[in-house]
Amino acid sequence: MNISPIYSYNQVAFQGKKTTKKTGRFEKQNNQDDLSTIKKRAIVGIPAATAALLATFALANYNSSQNNNVVNETQPTTSYIETIETEPIEETIIETTAPKKQAPIFTTTIETIPQSERKAVWYEVEKGDRLADIVKEYADLDPLTPDTELVPYYELLEQDNPGKWSDRNKILIGTRFRVDSILPENISVVNTTTTKGTEATEPTTIEETEAIEEEQLTSIDDTVKLNGVEFNFDLGTMDKSLFGDYDGLMFGKYTTLDKKMNGNVELTKFEGTNSKSNKSQTLIYNKEGEITEIIDFKDNKEYKVSSYSYENNSTLEKVSDKTAKSSEIDEIETSYDKEDDYVNYRKFYVNNKLTAEFDFNSQTAYIGENKWNFDNGTFVCNDDLIGSEKYSGTINGQEVRFDVLKTGYCVEYIGNNGEVESREQFDTKGNLISIE
Repeated sequence: MNISPIYSYNQVAFQGKKTTKKTGRFEKQNNQDDLSTIKKRAIVGIPAATAALLATFALANYNSSQNNNVVNETQPTTSYIETIETEPIEETIIETTAPKKQAPIFTTTIETIPQSERKAVWYEVEKGDRLADIVKEYADLDPLTPDTELVPYYELLEQDNPGKWSDRNKILIGTRFRVDSILPENISVVNTTTTKGTEATEPTTIEETEAIEEEQLTSIDDTVKLNGVEFNFDLGTMDKSLFGDYDGLMFGKYTTLDKKMNGNVELTKFEGTNSKSNKSQTLIYNKEGEITEIIDFKDNKEYKVSSYSYENNSTLEKVSDKTAKSSEIDEIETSYDKEDDYVNYRKFYVNNKLTAEFDFNSQTAYIGENKWNFDNGTFVCNDDLIGSEKYSGTINGQEVRFDVLKTGYCVEYIGNNGEVESREQFDTKGNLISIE
């Protein structure tokens, strides 16, 4: 049975918490990537795959309140680069001896920073949504912006969300996709002007690109080294208390640095420029300067806690979702290989009980009592991808994909032409709910 890629999940099968329309919209990305920037200052032993997971981890909230058959009207496809050709205003004087020149051609393109450098922000399609309206909201565009000018933003969304829709006019209610690629702080506008005449001359090109991020200004007097890690405060902002603690600004945000009695160091960042603003994140370093815990805050409350332990050949990461309900996946455990930046295995827990495991060394997957054995070397984890393409492999030559939702699991069996031949859905306990 062939199933259209647009009908990704059975909405009745997964009961997910409804996200608001502005989820993550105003959580602007800090110019300092909390983990990756600090890692540049000291080797803390966390592989690149771990850092990518910290930036992109978002246990998917899935909306089950709508019917699969309801679709929304969105903007039709047009070209990616909009080109406007103008005619000269002044009167044309025909002279046979003068070369004929062509008017300038103006080209505008929209570019985004790499996905690994962006904080993941998601949106879930609601009844009555249009893709054009979603773009205008998250790209912070004028509501009167013509839909035809939104095509570059559509292209950026589709690069981040492959297969989420096959037609911009038909997007299933409940579809959840990333929108951080079009946030104002993540994009730059490139304007190009090209002029040429009939003579054999080279085109003249002028490019104007907006700055993506600002470098930090600091000094030796604003730098402190604890447990082998160097911490840099903004120029002229670092203060030291009588108890040996430090505070000041880092990339314009108020930050405290405390040396604890047990030898650990805690770096706490705030959303604003003083201690009265909400906390945004706390990083804890052990005596060896390795990060052992990262606590992310929302509205001054913990919503995600990531802990790390280090072995000879691997790094173990446990990420807990403090917002998960009793029947939702609330912890993900991942083992990373230190040498090859390879995921050894990933386990999923509900109420401290293991409900699923993907073992990329043994090439097996477990969901409850169900087991899949993959062809040797084909079952892989790619955290740069999203949805069912993140975990994939082949069984007897047929491609099989796994999608992990906060409220369950989906297994897709792919045909020779890339179509979904069949689909199985499981709840978080590993019980088979439906087969399509």
